[in-house]
Amino acid sequence: MPGKFIGIINFNKSSPKQLIQKIIDLQYRIIVIDYDEPYYDLIKSFSHVTHWILVGDDYHLYSKNMPQLNMDIFTLDKHFLLTSFAMQSFLEQKGITAEKDDKVYNGEISISITKNDIFDTLSKKIHVYRKHKHFFTGKHDNLEILNTYKKQIMTAYYKEKETNPVLLVQWQLEKTTDGMIVLNNWID
Repeated sequence: MPGKFIGIINFNKSSPKQLIQKIIDLQYRIIVIDYDEPYYDLIKSFSHVTHWILVGDDYHLYSKNMPQLNMDIFTLDKHFLLTSFAMQSFLEQKGITAEKDDKVYNGEISISITKNDIFDTLSKKIHVYRKHKHFFTGKHDNLEILNTYKKQIMTAYYKEKETNPVLLVQWQLEKTTDGMIVLNNWID
C-alpha cells in the first residue's frame, strides 16, 4: 500500500540511510526514532504505524549504559522486525545464548527458504548480505526457524502467546533485492 508508514527504531550512531532509501523506493513513508528517545511511548502513540524495524550495531539494546528496552513494546498490537545486533540483543534478553566466532562473516550468501508468506514470489533460495560475529544455532522454545546457513539461524519468528510474532533476520535487508522482497512481503 503506497503511502503506508513504516517505523524504524535506530540503534546506530548515524542514520540507516540505505535502509530508509530502499523503503522509500518501495513507496512507504518512514518514521525514525533514535535509541535515546522514549520509543515505547512513541510507538504506542503512533497508532497508524503498524510495522516497526529495529536496526543498529552501535548500541546494545540491553546494555547497562543504555536505557533498557521496555520488553512490553512487543506486547503492543504492532509487528516488529529485528535485524542483526537487534536480533541478538532480543534473543539474549529472552535467555537464548549467542555463539561467537572470531572472524566476521561479511558478504552475500545464498540460503534455502521454507514455505512462508515472507518468502512468497521468491525461488527456493534467496541471496542475502550478512555481517556479524555472533550467531544462534539449535532449536529454542518460541522460535520458528525459517532458514539456516551452516547451522546458524538466519531468519526466524519469535512467537509468544497473545503477541504478534517478531521477525528476526541475521542479515541486512537493504543490501539485496531478495532482502527487499522479504521486507515488502512482511509489510504486506
